[in-house]
Amino acid sequence: MAKGKFDSKSLQTCFSLFMLLVLAALVVFWFLRRERLPEEIRIAAGPPGSLYHTFASAFGVKLEKKTGKKTVVLETAGAVENRTFLANGQAELALFSNGSGPTEGTGIIAPLFDELVHVVARKGAGIVSLRDLSGKPVAFGAEGSGVRSAAFRILQHYQIAPARSSPAVEPVGALKNRTDIPAGIIMSGVISSELQSRPIILAGFADSRGDWQMNLDLSKKRAESVSQALSIAGLPIEKNVGFGEALPIGSNETAEGQALNRRVEVWLKR
Repeated sequence: MAKGKFDSKSLQTCFSLFMLLVLAALVVFWFLRRERLPEEIRIAAGPPGSLYHTFASAFGVKLEKKTGKKTVVLETAGAVENRTFLANGQAELALFSNGSGPTEGTGIIAPLFDELVHVVARKGAGIVSLRDLSGKPVAFGAEGSGVRSAAFRILQHYQIAPARSSPAVEPVGALKNRTDIPAGIIMSGVISSELQSRPIILAGFADSRGDWQMNLDLSKKRAESVSQALSIAGLPIEKNVGFGEALPIGSNETAEGQALNRRVEVWLKR
């Protein structure tokens, strides 16, 4: 080999060393720039005692064991405030109700459980349909809660304007303790302890189109289809019943009323 020149073996050695240096540099670059878990993981949950807060607390324990990072469950008003916490960087994780998130720069990791929306009225209040909520005080839920957001969307869809004096309070407590509130809109997760501990009757209904027997059969099938979904979630379904076109909550003379009458109600036994 002439002086000052490399043979092929030397070139291969230099090339191999160069590639190793490039690979090492890429590994260092990735290590320094990789996304890391924060030392503390904050979970925007909900009010103490709520299903969101209970779930977040249990999840936080498992997450801390899995990652070795400290987890903190944040008390909030609910889903809407959780969205704000996440968007503002005040939380790394947050629980949302359907329709209240996510926002730009965030994403959904996984669906957790279904939530049911109930419109509840006092006996004797003269409220038998959604239209009857017009002009009356209705408990929607606290400011920043997911149920309040869902309630407003439902009422806007049906063009119903309740009383301006409707309080921003938790609906179940309001209906129990305040006689001046005749109705409330309640959202309950299907894994809530109240739903799982009490037998459930699913009542199906139909509009008045078609003959009586057809509507009776259709309402029973409607209840059975809901029963299958809730049974998968582990809820104690006692029985499914069909009432056909009985007990309408809307006028069968209009398309909107017919849509209201095609429904399945969830009844909890005492």
